Amino acid sequence: KRADPSLSEQAVLMRSLRDTNVAKIEGDDLKIFMGLLLDLFPGINPPRARDEEMEEIVIKVMEEDYGYTHDPDGYLLLKITQLIELLGIRHCVFLMGNAGSFKSA
Repeated sequence: KRADPSLSEQAVLMRSLRDTNVAKIEGDDLKIFMGLLLDLFPGINPPRARDEEMEEIVIKVMEEDYGYTHDPDGYLLLKITQLIELLGIRHCVFLMGNAGSFKSA
């Protein structure tokens, strides 16, 4: 609430539930989860909290240190951001995925 005083209490709760769980849910389960959230909070869909300064640094490191410039949809940036957000609230995080999906980058 302190970070964005213009949001209502319901919007803050909806954002926190969404942003702390979306990174851990994939595929059809994500559609079901988002449907449940929209049922619980009808008409409320606050924007994702973003740290644009950190995102710029991540992009710079991806390009300069790893030579990675192909992220047109911002998927890799989103996943890195979600991991950083998870590390801020969790003590243990497991990375799972196919080979070449940037688990060790």
